[in-house]
Amino acid sequence: MAETVESRDQLLALARDGALRGHTYRGLALGGLSVGEAADFGGATFERVTLAEADLRAVDLTRAVLRQVDLRSAQLDGALGSHTSFSNCDLTEAVLANAHLEDAEIVEVSLMNCDLTRAKLVSTHFSKSNLVKARLSSAVLIKCTFSFDERSTESMMRCDLSQATLIECDLAKANLIGADLRGALFIKCNLNGTQLARALVEGTQLIGCSTLGADLPPGLVAAPTLAIDLPMAELSLPR
Repeated sequence: MAETVESRDQLLALARDGALRGHTYRGLALGGLSVGEAADFGGATFERVTLAEADLRAVDLTRAVLRQVDLRSAQLDGALGSHTSFSNCDLTEAVLANAHLEDAEIVEVSLMNCDLTRAKLVSTHFSKSNLVKARLSSAVLIKCTFSFDERSTESMMRCDLSQATLIECDLAKANLIGADLRGALFIKCNLNGTQLARALVEGTQLIGCSTLGADLPPGLVAAPTLAIDLPMAELSLPR
């Protein structure tokens, strides 16, 4: 039966029983928490919870809802999240290397200097979120969208997309000034109005991308679409 968990001891007891799924975790100070690798918080709700520097490696957040959660410098390597929602959360300098997110909603979240190296992001929507210096080197992004409030400072300035692959992603009007795009592959992406001044673009490829009004660095030109066989099934989470 789902419970409202409001103490560390109560959470640790559930962890010992392998019964962390589906509960509501509210108003908890859990900085540095460790509940063992691959903890299953599927379907859980987190509200006003501090998990800064927590060890949550390979955590399962499938269909979890996180509101006002502090995950600064948390270890979330290999995390799984299908239909997961993050809103008003702080993931500054969190580690999500090799994480796999699909159909996730990320709204008003700080991802500054967040490590998403080799992550797989599928149909994930980033809205009004700050990705300054976010590290997405060698990541794979498929059908992801990024939208920003033009009146705010949220952006993707100086983020690292080196060796990343982006397929059918919407980056219209994104601020990628000074970003590292070396060796990145963009396929059928919307780059209309995207700012790319001072970006590092050695080896960057734009294939079948829309770049109307984009501020492209010298030498970076969108090429026509090619027939490419993409292993989509391998990049999706199991249902």
